[in-house]
Parts: sequence; structure tokens; C-alpha cells
Amino acid sequence: SVDPGDLNVVVTYNGAASLPVNTGMYTVTARVEEARYAGEAVAWMTIRRGEDVLVFGATNQMYNGAARTVTVASAQSQPVTVTYNGAATPPTNAGVYAVTGVVDSLNWQAVQSAALTVAQATQAISFALASPVYWTNAVQLSATAGSGLPVVFSVVAGSATLTGGTTLTFQAVGEAQIKAEQSGDANWAAASQVVRGVQASGPVLTVLGTNGET
Repeated sequence: SVDPGDLNVVVTYNGAASLPVNTGMYTVTARVEEARYAGEAVAWMTIRRGEDVLVFGATNQMYNGAARTVTVASAQSQPVTVTYNGAATPPTNAGVYAVTGVVDSLNWQAVQSAALTVAQATQAISFALASPVYWTNAVQLSATAGSGLPVVFSVVAGSATLTGGTTLTFQAVGEAQIKAEQSGDANWAAASQVVRGVQASGPVLTVLGTNGET
């Protein structure tokens, strides 16, 4: 305050008349500029960094073999440094990761956290069987899974056996039921099982009567 109150007082900040905007410590000088009065006062003003607000997005994703990154928006349009479980490299594998966003600029600061969940990817099995086949023939089974992981076969019904996991042989004529399954791994969920039937046929016996008719 100034006494008398109607005196002309010039205020400067670090010697400049303009008000400071950025963070820092400023020397504030108030000087009376009057013909009949003189006076000066000095004080210090500190401008501290403001607290930014971060908004995280894309925090629920699915594994696809590529790096999974979140989006982070700064309310003050500041650059944000993002880490995943403390590392700068975004994760690829399925799992839950602690995400930290940091703003460390001249006038703004923030440290906020979120969780990134990368779910297992889904997959399906493609499995076809030619039918019928002659019962003495061996059949080589083949199937593919969307994950590229190996498919496992098993006989669930019928007079047939598997050798080496993929060679199907028959002990008798009739239908056999073959199951294909892929149980998944850390990044892929188990595929739905696929069951296919194959008919094993045998020789057809034709009986002729003495008159030559069947």
C-alpha cells in the first residue's frame, strides 16, 4: 500500500514492467515517482509450476503381436512421458501393466497412473476330413489354428487309432469321430474344439443266387 494513496507507483518484475508468466523467483520493485515524494520497496514473488491433468485412453486392448500403447492427453497440451511397468518400451504380450504419465515442463507438472490390460487373442481351428475312406488306408490329419500354434488330435469315437499324433488308421469299417483342439498359451485363448467324422468303408460283398440274381 502507498501513503498517501494517490501517489504514482511504478512496479517492475526483475526490472521489467510486464507481469511475469513463467515459473521462477522474481524481484518485485515498487518505486514512487512523484516530484515531492520518494520511496521504494522491494519484495520477492515466486511462481510455482501448475498441476496438469492427464487423461488416459485405450487402456483395454487385445494381443495382436504388435506393441500396445495407450493414449495420454494433457489438459495443458504439454508433452507427456509414458512408461509401462517402469520401461519406456510399450508391451506386446498379454497381461496387466502399470502405466505412468509424467509432465515435466517449464510451467506444468504431473505424475499420474493408469492400468493397461492386454487380453489374450481369440483363435479358431480350421479342420477338414475327406470322407469316406477305405478302412485299410491311413489318413494324415491336418488342421491349422489362427494362432499358428500346433493343433492336437484325438479319437473320441469309433474303431480308429492315432500314430504319431497325426496318422489315423482304422480297425474296422464304420464312422470315427476325430477331435482337434488348441489349448492356447499366454497370448492366445484356447480355441473351440472341432469334431469331424470320417466314414471308413470296406469291401461290398455281392451274393449271387443260382439264377444269377443278387
